[in-house]
Amino acid sequence: MPSLASTRRREILHRLITDGYVEAKTLADEMGVDASTIRRDLDALERSGQAQRTHGGARPTHGAT
Repeated sequence: MPSLASTRRREILHRLITDGYVEAKTLADEMGVDASTIRRDLDALERSGQAQRTHGGARPTHGAT
């Protein structure tokens, strides 16, 4: 069974690709988690090369899948 973090990160990545930008606070509210949890998820997606962090959110990198 996938972990909560990996499930959340897949959903965030889907939103990044679909919407072109995600805001950490909005994601936190919609997913029912603390904003710091979302920031850690966005940091992990950035480290894996799938997101580029911005002030308050992130955008997908070229080639994010």
